[in-house]
Amino acid sequence: MTDVPPPEHSAATDRYHRILAVLRRHGLMIYGGIHPERVPVPGVANGTLLLIGTASTFWDKFCAAPEGTDTSPDPIDRYSTRVLTALAEQLQAITVYFPFGEPP
Repeated sequence: MTDVPPPEHSAATDRYHRILAVLRRHGLMIYGGIHPERVPVPGVANGTLLLIGTASTFWDKFCAAPEGTDTSPDPIDRYSTRVLTALAEQLQAITVYFPFGEPP
């Protein structure tokens, strides 16, 4: 059996795992990501774009959240906006793009 070295530890790895931990608490997960320096994205020159979506625990987390129990319109949009905007602010991200509302 060959010894496999552990993966390199980096600030980017730490940040990724912090993002995952926060997303899990809200029933969300990372579906994928791209780096605009390597794969051109119109209007985005650098950084990392993450595609975030629902995990298997989403419905339970959402139903326990304020947006899941009120009667205001668009509860999942409001939940997503609240959770992901707070995460972006915490991580000092530049912006968050949503598939609803005004186009970026």
